[in-house]
Amino acid sequence: MNHKIRVTLSCLGLVFLLGWGMWKAFQIQQDRLCSEISVLFTKAMEEEKALKIDRELERYDSAKSPNKIPWTEKKEWGYQDYLFFCDSTRTFLDSLFQATLSAHRIQAKTGIRCKWKGEVFNTFPDSLFYEEAFLLKQLDYRSDENPDKNIMLQAYARFSSWAVWQYGYFMWGILGLGLFLLGSLIGGYKLWRIRERKVAEKGKRLFTDLPVQDKEIERIKLAEDLSFDEKHGSLCYQGNINVYLTGNILRLFCLFISVEQRELTYEKICVDVLARSIKSGLSKTDRNAVASAIRYLRDYLKPIPIIEIRLLTGIGYRLEIREDVKVAPDTLENP
Repeated sequence: MNHKIRVTLSCLGLVFLLGWGMWKAFQIQQDRLCSEISVLFTKAMEEEKALKIDRELERYDSAKSPNKIPWTEKKEWGYQDYLFFCDSTRTFLDSLFQATLSAHRIQAKTGIRCKWKGEVFNTFPDSLFYEEAFLLKQLDYRSDENPDKNIMLQAYARFSSWAVWQYGYFMWGILGLGLFLLGSLIGGYKLWRIRERKVAEKGKRLFTDLPVQDKEIERIKLAEDLSFDEKHGSLCYQGNINVYLTGNILRLFCLFISVEQRELTYEKICVDVLARSIKSGLSKTDRNAVASAIRYLRDYLKPIPIIEIRLLTGIGYRLEIREDVKVAPDTLENP
């Protein structure tokens, strides 16, 4: 698998993780926003009681209310009964709720659904709103065991996704981190490609013309139009194409032409060319180093079309010199 495919798969995996993380963070922030709005609704109810009720309710006569419902619950029922009597639609409470949200810079549409004396009242006129909005809190008040006398309050809020983004900075942090990692991955790959290109260009600049004839140079004839000077690491093709090999690239080429059938295993290249220890077996890093050396050698040999290095799957590589390939000299350029 080449580097481009690896980087692409890594980017796709990172984008998937980023999307999943953003979705989870959005759900968490949405729940937190609903909890915060519920607290603000309770605050609005307390403010309504402070504005509308100016006296304490008297205690119930236990003889008139012989049940196990606590006095605090009965008292709250009495407050709500009085508030419904003053404002049966509870629009005043809804307006306080809206004002409280605005004071906390939370943009949301609110609505209250109430049940009092067997009737249901909605402060928001559109019934579809109550299906789309979040149910924040439901409060039930009792004065006795008769369910028909119970008072119910339900608070609803509907807000946009942008409101959730504005409320929580956690998602911005995840988004920033994800984009930073994605940018680092892509940028690192581009820098690696630039470095590889510079190395290849540097190698090509080493191709120079050989002297016309030098009797002291000993050349090995590899094919009819191809000779090799191992001492100077030079290949001459058709008399006018000259390629110089150096370092590990020269050692690798010499090893290829010195072995039977010009076949080399991964292990032999690791030990004899790259001087890597493989006592613990051939690792993935070793294979990558071998593949990199082969790639560089191929780049050097591109001006000589009759030389080809083939992959032997699971074994190594074979260098082939195909004398059946004929190229007119005037079609070749000395790099």
